[in-house]
Amino acid sequence: MQPLSSNFGFLVSHDPGLARLGALAEWAFHYDPPTTLGKLRLFGELLAKLVAARHALEILPRENFETVLRSLRDRGVLPRQPAELFHYLRRVGNAAVHDNLGTPAEALSALKQARQLGIWFVRGYGKDRRFDPGPFRPPEPPQNATDELTAEIDRLQRALAEQQSRTEAEARAREAEVRARETAEQRAVREAEDRAVWEALAAEQEAANVALASQLRSLHEQAEAAAPSARAALLQQSEQAAEEIELDEADTRLIIDAKLRALGWQADTNRLRHALGTRPDPNGSIAIEALDRSRRMPISRVRLASFDL
Repeated sequence: MQPLSSNFGFLVSHDPGLARLGALAEWAFHYDPPTTLGKLRLFGELLAKLVAARHALEILPRENFETVLRSLRDRGVLPRQPAELFHYLRRVGNAAVHDNLGTPAEALSALKQARQLGIWFVRGYGKDRRFDPGPFRPPEPPQNATDELTAEIDRLQRALAEQQSRTEAEARAREAEVRARETAEQRAVREAEDRAVWEALAAEQEAANVALASQLRSLHEQAEAAAPSARAALLQQSEQAAEEIELDEADTRLIIDAKLRALGWQADTNRLRHALGTRPDPNGSIAIEALDRSRRMPISRVRLASFDL
């Protein structure tokens, strides 16, 4: 079987289920963004349950995502920054699962945010507090990618190239060149082979879900048996790791969009812009993107960022 995603493969030694769900989400990005968002919702839910168990919270395998996050909040063991990312994955994941909604931009941002949560988990609950898996590797874009999405993937590619060695960069360039020369038939064969690999991976994850109750119970028992000083140290390590979470401006805007939509607003930072003709609607609440040219920052969103929406 092919190796797991280079973006989520580092999670294999910490929890194979997280690595599988991340890989499945990344693979689906090229074909169906809502599937990516649905898989990342499962990723976030599993990660939240693993965190809860490590803090000796009694969590049932079928406990819903929102309830788990509320329990973590009420116990005071979920730092604000990871909580923001968890709730983003929950909101866009719910829309994807229940209404088949989700844009490629949201799916790309969710992949980046889920990876940041995975890094936080390794740093906060593992032995390597300075763990660094390297830069995010943008997945293959869908064929109908918008100009904005193409530009964002190009930006991520450049950031990756800046941190890659010459050998890695040349290998990646060769791979891109080979794919660019593929015929339609060759692409179909490659995608069929990929699909078989990921279907097997999905089957593995279904089997792992059956064993989740036992896994959570074992982690819970270990946490209960730990000394109070060890629990306090774990919480401190988690909070320190949360301070290292990195989000770019595009991710922050989409997080705020999702919060506003949850409150009944129309919000889409890539579509509802003053420059594109969007204007206030007396019959509804619309978040309109407008730039302060002197600061090059979104005025409305700078203000909104200070509120807990």
